[in-house]
Amino acid sequence: MRKHFSGRKTERVLLTVMLLLSMTLTACGTGDNKDSAQIQTAQAGSEAGTSDGASEGEAQAVQASEKDDYYEAINRELIDSWEIEPDESAKNWFGILQDRVDERMTEIIRKTSEEPALEKGSDESNIRAMYLTGMDKDARNEGGFGKTVSAFFDEVDAAGSVDELMRACMQFNRDYGLYSVFGLYVGTDFEDSSAKILSVDAGDCGLNKEIWFSDDESNQKMASAFEKLLEKLCVIEGYSEEESGEVSKNTAELMKTLAKKALAQSELYDPEKTYNVCTVSELENLFSGNISAEMIEEIYGVEGDDRVIVSELEKTKLMGSLLTEDNLPLLKEYVKLCAHKDLCSYMDMDSWDAAAEYNLAASGMEENRPFEEMLITDIQGLLGFECGRIYCESYYSEETTEDVGRIIDQVIGTFNRRIDALDWMSDATKKEAKNKLAQLDVRVGHPDSWPQDRYELILEAPEDGGLYIDNYLRAAKAASDYSFETKDEPADRSLWPDTPQTVNAYYDSQNNSINILAGILQAPFYDPDASAEENLGGIGTVIGHEITHAFDTSGAQFDENGNLRDWWTAEDKEKFQTLAGEVISYYDGMEVDGKSVSGEQTVTENIADLGGVSCITEIAESEGYDLKKIYEAYANIWASKEREEYLAMLMAVDVHSPSKIRVNAVLSAQQEFRDLYDIEEGDGMYQEKMPEIW
Repeated sequence: MRKHFSGRKTERVLLTVMLLLSMTLTACGTGDNKDSAQIQTAQAGSEAGTSDGASEGEAQAVQASEKDDYYEAINRELIDSWEIEPDESAKNWFGILQDRVDERMTEIIRKTSEEPALEKGSDESNIRAMYLTGMDKDARNEGGFGKTVSAFFDEVDAAGSVDELMRACMQFNRDYGLYSVFGLYVGTDFEDSSAKILSVDAGDCGLNKEIWFSDDESNQKMASAFEKLLEKLCVIEGYSEEESGEVSKNTAELMKTLAKKALAQSELYDPEKTYNVCTVSELENLFSGNISAEMIEEIYGVEGDDRVIVSELEKTKLMGSLLTEDNLPLLKEYVKLCAHKDLCSYMDMDSWDAAAEYNLAASGMEENRPFEEMLITDIQGLLGFECGRIYCESYYSEETTEDVGRIIDQVIGTFNRRIDALDWMSDATKKEAKNKLAQLDVRVGHPDSWPQDRYELILEAPEDGGLYIDNYLRAAKAASDYSFETKDEPADRSLWPDTPQTVNAYYDSQNNSINILAGILQAPFYDPDASAEENLGGIGTVIGHEITHAFDTSGAQFDENGNLRDWWTAEDKEKFQTLAGEVISYYDGMEVDGKSVSGEQTVTENIADLGGVSCITEIAESEGYDLKKIYEAYANIWASKEREEYLAMLMAVDVHSPSKIRVNAVLSAQQEFRDLYDIEEGDGMYQEKMPEIW
């Protein structure tokens, strides 16, 4: 499970079907949620800090002091100087730095596009092909859905039975990784991180259940905008306006029905809920006898006794029960709309425009980013490591790896001593925890091994007859082919899930690794010319956060090898769960702009925030650093301003607390902070209970 540090702009999170067709859309449709319980990040929630236009809050902020509202006292002047641009949903350091990265990538891609004499299949050649075919709007309009998607839609329309529909859907999923009713993927086994295992996704919900069933007005508007998107896509597919209204409504109702059985965001990080294993043969019964295991074996090249993880068991069962002949007309409509929404950024410009309109309505932005910028975001999503290798060659210094490595060593050493000092943990469990820490795989900057070197990919430029949608599908098929062709090989632990130019950091529990990406190694997070305090308050707390993820309620279920194994004594495990419950209670109900935080939904990230800052605080105390400067630097990296609609979406679906709470709640739980600023009962930064685990 990856756990991301996170905070960049939403527009970046997806390959463009843009911002909210990413965080709010469930991973259904791309199969990405098969890894949702494997990677924890520090990003996403970083953008929820101070809602734009909150005049009353701004008036109060003028009088804020460090003792009453530390986040406001440190950041208000900076936040007031920021203006959310018409094409932005938020303004924060993650977005600002990602803009800088993207500007550099734009220069690289433009220059590359002017060089026709490139080796076919090279990073540069494939980037050039994607850029030029993507920019050719006339060709995109003429090509429409492209031959592959058009043929798939024809197969769906012609299906005379559920079996025929499932065959078309399975083949499309096997070839291109996209799914609606059924998807099969290859991933890493929770119980044996050296081995691969299959996983099933079934039932595209369209949006997260937290959005579909939200009481918040902004989230309800988002759901309405999504339904309008489906209706527009129906018109593009050739339905009449009247038919489009009915088809889109029926599809949305099916998605909502499935969403009721989907796991909550917090549950997706709990392997006890997501690690449900059966065999390929047993999938037939799981789907109420409505799919054929023999068909799965034939299309995917798997065996009946191959093991499969079914992460969302109840939703999968429900999807299976709906695969009936009576539902065939509805299922056909649903399947086509799922594929269309997932691919509309790569198709004709009518499909692109429909997604762009949804983006505006759902995000609260006044306008979308220029077409070229959004295209380059798409390209970085599809060819992220190709772009990343070129970016790092141009803009990343290996000296940074060495310098940040020294900070990581310092944090690990301190964390190790903190484990020794725990009064609630037995020696037996401490030994296991220290061993896990000692085996931590530290990754900084960029990978040494690049995924694109593992298989051949040749994309076609316009002069070769290339079309944007075809290039996208060609790249998707190459990746899917490689995945299934190597499914019986050991898991490749050298691969990084995220691209190096991304402004982020994460912990991967199945590799027991922390990954500090090149993109985040910029000021104010890291600056080789900054003081030790500034770097400790910035990248130091990020590092501490990621290390603590190895020991949060999710990461603590995995051992030093990344295997799902209970290494705790029963008594220590019970104490740990009690302490985690105190963290949940501490955060539960904290408010930003009248919206309450869910302590349960955000518990893993909150534990990581608390542990990271506690570790850096101890380093400061032991080394004689200026703790005030460290805390100021920490508060600064979380400065954020966002639109109301975006904040509402984050509060509903994000596993991170809003950035204001990531500062104030964390520092209020530090005795050293209380002593430094003479915090007393009655002060805004005073908290009677100060939760601490690590």
